[in-house]
Amino acid sequence: MATRNFTLNTEPHEARIGSTVLYFRPESNGAEFAEAYVGLSDARKGVAKAEDGSVDPSALLAVNAALRTFLARFMLPESVPVFESLDLPDRILVGLMEFVAELYSGNVRGGSSTASA
Repeated sequence: MATRNFTLNTEPHEARIGSTVLYFRPESNGAEFAEAYVGLSDARKGVAKAEDGSVDPSALLAVNAALRTFLARFMLPESVPVFESLDLPDRILVGLMEFVAELYSGNVRGGSSTASA
């Protein structure tokens, strides 16, 4: 008879931005991640360049809002207000999104984290 043991992460994941630390849930299931990512992906589809190469500013604002919503969904409750108070450049938001994707999508790219999906 075969036995296989599984462990669940119990310690929150940390993202450090300067002296601020944002805490993310230790675990998330793949379906929840996929659902959240679909919402973000839908917003990103709205950013289409016009014939003159310009982008509608309202579409960019929508993507920023969707990205912030996506990230907050996986944070521990005490980190959400801290995150909402931060005025972060898009490069940091994108970096956080990649961090969350590595944590919860099962696509670990280096680091010492293990996927929780």
